[in-house]
Amino acid sequence: MIYDYFSQLKQYVDENYIVTESSQKLTDIAVSNVLGFPINSSVKTLYERYESFSLIWLNMERRYLGSIYFVGYNRLDEEHENLIEIMSESYDVNEDELNIAEDILNWYPLIKFLNGDAFCLDFRNGNIVFYEHEVFDGEKNLHGLIIATSLNDLFEKWSKIHFLDYYYWDEVVNSEGIDLTSNALKELMNL
Repeated sequence: MIYDYFSQLKQYVDENYIVTESSQKLTDIAVSNVLGFPINSSVKTLYERYESFSLIWLNMERRYLGSIYFVGYNRLDEEHENLIEIMSESYDVNEDELNIAEDILNWYPLIKFLNGDAFCLDFRNGNIVFYEHEVFDGEKNLHGLIIATSLNDLFEKWSKIHFLDYYYWDEVVNSEGIDLTSNALKELMNL
């Protein structure tokens, strides 16, 4: 069965939360993979149907719950170049670790968040990793945290928690990515 994650999310959020931003731009392109990595029919539907999709939602107490800015297929290279440009402006060879720059050179943003963070496809292995926009600022570093082991895994798991945003993703993932059994997620879902 083909599942349109975004239309289902939009319907769920509209029925249960306060939407502060919602937009989508549709397209009709043929996609067989994303950057050479295989995708199932539901993920393929997202990349073939949505040029862009964004949504921000709050709970009834007006507390932020989630945001999603989907990077469409035709913008993957552009967003990758933007990420490299940000890194180039922030990177200091004398102070920063070289592996951060090497990672970013291989990362393609797929989902962006309001604060500048992103879920990225690691071109080296197909994992979905966390790009923390403050990676160069020395705070709690979540750089490279595995969110999912593939695009299919990302959308399958993240959709089960209604694409909620979590500030400390390290509290809700394990070595396989999003951990649907984590206590932190269970508490969040009971809000």
